Amino acid sequence: MSWIKQMHDDSFRLTRHEFIEKHGERNVDIFDTNMMERLENELSPSIRTMEAEFYTDDNKLIQGVKNK
Repeated sequence: MSWIKQMHDDSFRLTRHEFIEKHGERNVDIFDTNMMERLENELSPSIRTMEAEFYTDDNKLIQGVKNK
């Protein structure tokens, strides 16, 4: 396994402190970048989720109009 792949894998399983101890402060940007990407993926809903919610809400509005 290449050392870059190893650092990438370690960024997912180690804490920031552990990563720095193992790979050095000069490589912490790899950890920080991967952490930022994970947080962005967790916090931003997928387009499919947003579409599903939009169409569900839209259908509820249409059904409410039809029932009146």
